[in-house]
Amino acid sequence: MTVNTKALGERIKAARNKMEIGQEKLAALAMVEPSHISNLESGNERPSLAVLCSISKALSVRNDELLCDSVLKSGRVFRWEMMETLKDCSAYEQRQLLYILKWYKATLRMDEDYMEAVKQLERKKWNGKKERGKEAADAGGEERDGQAD
Repeated sequence: MTVNTKALGERIKAARNKMEIGQEKLAALAMVEPSHISNLESGNERPSLAVLCSISKALSVRNDELLCDSVLKSGRVFRWEMMETLKDCSAYEQRQLLYILKWYKATLRMDEDYMEAVKQLERKKWNGKKERGKEAADAGGEERDGQAD
């Protein structure tokens, strides 16, 4: 698994800001240098497992919440974030966001369908070229056989 260090850094920073603490305080709680927190938040460094656990404990968040951009099966974290985002919205805002979400979901799926159709066409085109190449090779062999007689 490749860790998206930029996304991880942004999530650490967001969790730290939510707790309303500075980098120095987080560093003290996680028992690391403040410069290390700065480098992690900017995406310039990847934390060790021990440091990641220490930071998540200090921020009172789960590791999967910090790593969800790098983990394939993290739907639970994203659903929770969506619910948290909607928590303070009015009914009007929720309705408008739902409208946008449904529209964007349909757009994403159309893009996926389009890309799959393009891939299928490319495969057919490639298979057609292979077949034509095979036919040409077979025809060339027949001509050689005829010339040899």
